[in-house]
Amino acid sequence: EKRATGREANAWLRARVDALRADADAADDAVLAFRTRNRVVDAPAADATAQQLARMTTNLADMRALRIQLEARNQQAQAFLASDGRGDSRFEDDGRLSALRDSEAQLRRNLAALRERYGERHPTIAEQRSRLDVTRARLRAESLDFARAAQLEYEQALVRERSIEASIRWLERETLAAGRARVELNDLRREAEDARAQFATLDQRLREVEEQSAFTQTEAQLVSSAVFTVEQVAPKSPQIMGGAVILSIAFSILAALALD
Repeated sequence: EKRATGREANAWLRARVDALRADADAADDAVLAFRTRNRVVDAPAADATAQQLARMTTNLADMRALRIQLEARNQQAQAFLASDGRGDSRFEDDGRLSALRDSEAQLRRNLAALRERYGERHPTIAEQRSRLDVTRARLRAESLDFARAAQLEYEQALVRERSIEASIRWLERETLAAGRARVELNDLRREAEDARAQFATLDQRLREVEEQSAFTQTEAQLVSSAVFTVEQVAPKSPQIMGGAVILSIAFSILAALALD
């Protein structure tokens, strides 16, 4: 009965070990599946993402400052474009425009001096007026080109700023999600470690029990195979008495011969 009870206990323990092994394997698989599904990165990769986020935040500040500067210039450019090139063209500080402005100013001064000297009908006045008109047309055309360029630069800066903002928002969401995923992954890892530890402890216990059971069974077989015989060990009286009689007769014959 004790042996049957021991076998039942061993069978239960073995089944329990198998179940814990399955639980430990399932926990390990869950860790791997969660890490793959959520693309959980290691600490160095997470640090690289944080550094990238910091760099993009700095880039955003620089781009925002540039966009504000270009926006102010674009507002002046839009006012000039709205005037069909006849408005104030001093919004752009460029070498070519400055040269054209200086030339225009000089031609206007020359024209005023010629008018004062020769009057309005002098041929030189018409020539000077023509040169002034050409210079003003070139200045207006150049100003329009720079106004359109200012508008394009502002729009490009605005697109880059919004792109950086979108990238930062995406990185922030990814960083937050990755942090949550790492927390959940650590919980799964702890559960897997606990399951593996429980399995290892019970598996070691099962090995010890099986070794003890094997030793006890071998010892019982050795004892049962020994043969015990029970016989009388006391002296065998008839044989001893017969030997004594024979020895007495022999001693008597020897004594008689000695007397003769």
